[in-house]
Amino acid sequence: MEIIRESVDHAIFGVLAVLDGVAGGYPVEGVMSDFSLELQTYADGAARRENAAGLSVRINPSDTTVLLHDMFRWKLDAKSDG
Repeated sequence: MEIIRESVDHAIFGVLAVLDGVAGGYPVEGVMSDFSLELQTYADGAARRENAAGLSVRINPSDTTVLLHDMFRWKLDAKSDG
């Protein structure tokens, strides 16, 4: 069971590193690009179907110093210490 948990942890860490832009290079080769992970809110179901977000907050802004893969690793380390 331990090997499964470690495999999942490494897979999540890798995906977050790609979202953070520190692994894999630009998503569109030769073009300045990145992946954007956003939380969006909608007034109702119709607005969601039309992709008409009322509010959109980027969770992984390109100017942040706190990267998603680092936060994930800190959570794992705190869990193993606790």
